[in-house]
Amino acid sequence: MNRIYHLKVNFGHLLALTGPTVLLLAALWWQQPLVALPALMLTLVWIERLIHTTYTLTTKQTLVIDRGRFSRQRTIALSAIRQTQKDERLAWLKGGNIRLTLTDGQQIGLAVDHADDFLLQLEKRQKLSATTEEESEASMVRDKGSESLSGEE
Repeated sequence: MNRIYHLKVNFGHLLALTGPTVLLLAALWWQQPLVALPALMLTLVWIERLIHTTYTLTTKQTLVIDRGRFSRQRTIALSAIRQTQKDERLAWLKGGNIRLTLTDGQQIGLAVDHADDFLLQLEKRQKLSATTEEESEASMVRDKGSESLSGEE
């Protein structure tokens, strides 16, 4: 079963949204449409991201990060996640209260609404994918062993 988690909107997100919004209102007040149009587009993209950002743990052992209609989905295999840690310092400002470290060294910050449940499910699914990989490797070794025995006769 897929588990869907939503973005936790914090002070940093709202602070980033106020800049283009104030610029939009000022441009509309002073009747400057060439300034108002880009500010309107930027404000709409930010609001879209705040409303529609989801983090999905799928049954295919992947994490899908979807940041709304105007951004591409990012799919990360759970086996590619090397380390997860909860980052509480300045979480109200930075926007990332979970830090994922991938096998290639890249770090991703996530602002998940129910962070403890997300980490629990992520670890549970990582263990499940590790055991299924070990079982499939063991069955491949057994199959190769039986093929070599049948080939010797």
